[in-house]
Amino acid sequence: MYNYFMKNFITNNFDDCSHKDIECKVVELTRLLEISNVVVSGCVVSNEFVLDYVSANIAQFGYVSDDFLSKKLTFSSIIYEDDRKEVLDKIENSIKNTTTTFSLLFRILTKDAAIRWIDTQMILEFDKNGTVNDFYATLNDITNMVEKNNQVKLLAKALEKTDNMVYITDAKGIITYVNDSLIRCSGYLRSELIGSKVSIFKSDEHDKAFYKHLWTTILSGQNYNNIIINRKKDRSLFYVDVHITPIIDEYSGTQNYVTTCKDITIQIKLEQKLESLAITDSLTQVHNRYKINSDIKLHIARTKRGGVPFSLAMLDIDYFKNINDTYGHYVGDVVLKDLTKIIEKNIREVDSVGRWGGEEFMLLLDNTTTKEAVFVAEKIRTIIEKTLMAGHYNITVSIGVSQYTTPENKSTLLQKVDNALYEAKENGRNQVAFS
Repeated sequence: MYNYFMKNFITNNFDDCSHKDIECKVVELTRLLEISNVVVSGCVVSNEFVLDYVSANIAQFGYVSDDFLSKKLTFSSIIYEDDRKEVLDKIENSIKNTTTTFSLLFRILTKDAAIRWIDTQMILEFDKNGTVNDFYATLNDITNMVEKNNQVKLLAKALEKTDNMVYITDAKGIITYVNDSLIRCSGYLRSELIGSKVSIFKSDEHDKAFYKHLWTTILSGQNYNNIIINRKKDRSLFYVDVHITPIIDEYSGTQNYVTTCKDITIQIKLEQKLESLAITDSLTQVHNRYKINSDIKLHIARTKRGGVPFSLAMLDIDYFKNINDTYGHYVGDVVLKDLTKIIEKNIREVDSVGRWGGEEFMLLLDNTTTKEAVFVAEKIRTIIEKTLMAGHYNITVSIGVSQYTTPENKSTLLQKVDNALYEAKENGRNQVAFS
């Protein structure tokens, strides 16, 4: 049957060929088929579809042609059991409908029982009565293609199900893919993101140098990881732990960037809150003693390095115990908070104030001489004396001032300002003294 088919094909397509030429071309085509990956077969239409020809490259599945020509095996016997009925039914329906060409995708079993996916192209030749004369089939092993396709589908499904946000951009930063998590978190529609530049998430919380480093890294083919502040559609900010991976197509040279990010906004805000709690006085919401101590160390180091002066002012409420004993601790707490507000309003942004303990406060006055620091302290003392605290109560404060001079250490400076405060109290309170 095969030789008949080949001769018929050549005769119909090469009219000027001699009988000898036809025989040569049959041999040539046969050799080409034998070395190709596509198996060619011809069979007798029956329940089992007995093959009367199969090309020698059937060996790629572990079989030899004689296994089929001797009727030891049939076409249907190597079809995977779960697919067999569907395949045979489709062939029978094609015969009934006199369909001349059709294709099937199914699985076969190799001789060692491995499963392979086969793309089959079938040709049926009918006579004028509608009876099948010849039945040919080509078997093309596409297992690798199917498996890769399945892997892609599995990956796509995983990307859609993951809680992490994923998006892909082209070399120019145009978004070509987004998963559902990114849509949920950002508030954008998929149609609003696809085709837009990745800068759609830009928050303006990072400077140009930040983004320059990002692009320099990924353009060089390196992975990039950092925490980035992005902006949602509703203009609110969110923090993401970003991983960007450059992907280069080895065939076209096209470069894409796969970005995965995890929303860590809650974590960042919790860390910020914990950090604030660690350095903030819970009652007055100004710096606590730990933070002021830390800032004094930094200012000392800066002065030693660059000669920038700074001063300390230590403030204590006069007879504060009487307020607590007479009016209660609630009133005392309100007085402390009102006092803090007055101090904050009368110092610069570069200065800082902290609760040193109880009714004592420490002011760190940046880039000031002793004279300038005394002026600020006297101004604050006067305003406090004239202001009703908690809406009803007059208080006064005593303030000690001292300027840092090299090569003093922190302990020496604190002792100096403490001595100045002691002097202000000893001299009658409600005054400023310096040391």
